[in-house]
Amino acid sequence: MKKLLLLMLLIANGILAVAQTGIQGVVRNATTGDGIPNVQIIVKKQNVVAFTDELGEFKITELQAGSDVLEIVHPVYSAKALQIIITANRVTPIGIIRVRDEQTVVREVAQDVANVITLDAEMGSSEENTGASARGTSLSARGDVYASAASYTFSAMRFRPRGYDNTYETTYINGVNFNALARGNFNYSMLGGLNDAMRNKDVNQGLSPSSYSYGNIAGVTNINTKASQYPTGTRTSLAFSNRSYTLRAQALHARDLGNGLSLAVSGIARWADEGIIEGTFYNSAGLFTALEKKFSDKHSLSLTLFAAPTQRGQQGATLKEVYDLAGSIYYNPYWGYQDGKQRTSRVVNSVDPTAVLS
Repeated sequence: MKKLLLLMLLIANGILAVAQTGIQGVVRNATTGDGIPNVQIIVKKQNVVAFTDELGEFKITELQAGSDVLEIVHPVYSAKALQIIITANRVTPIGIIRVRDEQTVVREVAQDVANVITLDAEMGSSEENTGASARGTSLSARGDVYASAASYTFSAMRFRPRGYDNTYETTYINGVNFNALARGNFNYSMLGGLNDAMRNKDVNQGLSPSSYSYGNIAGVTNINTKASQYPTGTRTSLAFSNRSYTLRAQALHARDLGNGLSLAVSGIARWADEGIIEGTFYNSAGLFTALEKKFSDKHSLSLTLFAAPTQRGQQGATLKEVYDLAGSIYYNPYWGYQDGKQRTSRVVNSVDPTAVLS
């Protein structure tokens, strides 16, 4: 009798285990990678609600098999609804759901707008302390009102927060110091406008220490290009401007390849037959690829490749008398007509192919 009862219990337990249909996953901060507790998980079509635990993990069972929509609800964080497939008699792994806080999303939109409407970082001279490399804070300003205003609003006037030269600001890519050995600063023009690919960053103002640096008096920035840190999916954008370039198109695609592999690919093109300054044409393209293999939660190997070949006509400063004679504040002494064709005397060709293994 006891053997029969034990056998029946085992059979019933097996039936319950087989009949378990549901989903499981984890919700994490897209910037820090930390799990987020108390996130509301809604299986929309079946009207089932659950919450994440202290580690950001969730598991929902007793669901019906088929396609459904998974919604993520939180007062601080936001994420797009996910299309999911629930497999019968199986707890389907959803994987990692990365969410962003609302303030970060607003700042990113403001940064995209600022990148279009402000003077382009590459319009100035290529000499030291001018041009693209001198405006290092324009990419790293995030989360600080003063730093954002100093970077976007006053950077065209070569304003430096607290008067520190940009050689006192250190920039890393995946923890690798990328300040130039000869000039001491970071050459932001090498990124070629790959804003979406270089969006994930950790910024520390002043001498505050971080996980990758002891700090610097003008601050430190670490750009995180690990493929697993990008939200899964595709993002595209198209912008028109009347400044240094008239058209900008870019796209970013990230996906989980399975077996711990993640891939992120991004491309950008910026073009102008002539900018707002006479004789300043613009022709730039950029390509970014990141591949990461995660061996565990604490160990991974990442390869990042990017390059942004750029060709542009430069503008030059002159005297007020010349502007008065020309009748325009947009007069450029570096261009003119030769044999009936427009020609620019100063053309910059730049490309810095980069590979980072970390």
